[in-house]
Amino acid sequence: MTCGRREEGHIHRKRTYIKDLQPGARVAGSFVLKRKRLDSFVSKEGSFLNCQLGDRTGEISAVLWDGGPQVYSQVEEGAPVWVEGQVGVYRGSPQIVLDTLRQAQAGEYDPGDFLPTGDADPDKIFQEIEDVVESIGNPHLQRLLRHILGDEQVAAAFRQAPGAKGMHHAYLGGLIEHTWNVVRICDQMARIYPLDRDLLLTGAILHDIGKLHEYVWDVVIDISDEGRLLGHIVMADEMLCRVIDDLEGFPAELKLRLRHLLISHHGQYEWGSPRRPKMPEACVLHQADLMDAEVFKFVAAAKQSGSKGWSSYDRALNRMLYLGREDG
Repeated sequence: MTCGRREEGHIHRKRTYIKDLQPGARVAGSFVLKRKRLDSFVSKEGSFLNCQLGDRTGEISAVLWDGGPQVYSQVEEGAPVWVEGQVGVYRGSPQIVLDTLRQAQAGEYDPGDFLPTGDADPDKIFQEIEDVVESIGNPHLQRLLRHILGDEQVAAAFRQAPGAKGMHHAYLGGLIEHTWNVVRICDQMARIYPLDRDLLLTGAILHDIGKLHEYVWDVVIDISDEGRLLGHIVMADEMLCRVIDDLEGFPAELKLRLRHLLISHHGQYEWGSPRRPKMPEACVLHQADLMDAEVFKFVAAAKQSGSKGWSSYDRALNRMLYLGREDG
């Protein structure tokens, strides 16, 4: 569940990241093999290896003209590889023309070179969430939260887990950052509407807790077998029921309402919710979750554009964004 770190003296320190690669530069270093495929040559028989490499700063395409079929069978997607080659340009984008591509050996890479991290401090956010737990007036819900967050393995994974494999908060620490945003949105809504704040904030803190087991993160962020077969909503419900059943005297009605918040927080059947929201608190939790995910994508797209006027087309949002004018 955690990302291992080797002793510093035994790690090959990565000197160049993808974001820094310039056409004409020589490359010799470790990357993650994101995707691989064999493409046929147009003007002769045979095939070459076409692949996508990644690190914590981005991705870049790469080609190996000679020995593609042999190398294809020797390297694995999602694993660290050692590459040597030269950066060129293909259809306006950087591309590495490879001389060497092989599985990276122990000591040639640091997993931290491959996994993106967020800007927020997970430890500080965790403390903020613990402060919210102390503000919960319902003793059963507060005891439940203390029990879950007091587990050292859960607390450590919660601080480190990504919020997704792609789309939003897809980096280490992304889950707790997203959770904290949802908690704060829900807390504000509880000040506006006559809602059960204790229930709502408990649901907000736990709504994505199943992602601790849905995702795995070592050199890449991926989905576990259980995550693919069950999904984080089912896994969160199982975890919640297991913990509550060990807590003596937890009210059955309260358990039912809290379970509903978790299983309905995606809002729609086609978005993965077994049930649509049927309580005011469930409605707020769904909308808060959706709002944070959507606003994150807008802000990320604007940041990536880096200029005023219209952004380039963003596939995640299915639109271009207007970012204002320099004189505005």
